[in-house]
Amino acid sequence: MARGIASASEKAGNTQEAKNTKIDESDLPQEIKELLKRVAEYREKLREKEQELEEVMRDQSLNDEQRQAKLDALQQEISSLNNSLQEAMGQLSKLVTQLDLDDGAVIDMMSLAMS
Repeated sequence: MARGIASASEKAGNTQEAKNTKIDESDLPQEIKELLKRVAEYREKLREKEQELEEVMRDQSLNDEQRQAKLDALQQEISSLNNSLQEAMGQLSKLVTQLDLDDGAVIDMMSLAMS
């Protein structure tokens, strides 16, 4: 079991590294690259928290009060991450306007942001 967890954790790390490498290899301005990395990090953390939420829902060892407390805490973290993600996406949008990127660069950026 621990082996499976380590493997999943390694895969997540490699996935994040792969995303960062793709971002670094793009021809986008450095400010956009940094924001894209932040967006990817927030999206990965959101996936992790949503998985934790599912695990708490399935955890039969918790009583209702314990489960609700854990769910509330996770939902607060998810809300905070969503706010951070939205803020970063807003900053990306502003940068695109300020830097007057061409359509190809915008398409590349959006593709990287959503991957």
